[in-house]
Amino acid sequence: MNSLIKKYAQNLRKEDIYSFAEKEGVGISSSEVNIIYDSIKNNIDILLSKDALSYIQRFKNHLSEEVYEKIIEKYNKYKDFINL
Repeated sequence: MNSLIKKYAQNLRKEDIYSFAEKEGVGISSSEVNIIYDSIKNNIDILLSKDALSYIQRFKNHLSEEVYEKIIEKYNKYKDFINL
């Protein structure tokens, strides 16, 4: 499963993040998109490891409460699916 997620991350575009946020009903700024995009592109191995939550928590003060809570919600929903 992780190899499939890594392949998706390699092809991720900033537009994908905007689209996902819109679909989820979350307003997102360009700086938040940049943080999320760079984090996924440069640290996918951390995001797919047991250290993912502590890594995500580093961005709490750099993201709006709404965006941060949505990320945590999705993390909690999918962590067991990807064996975190």
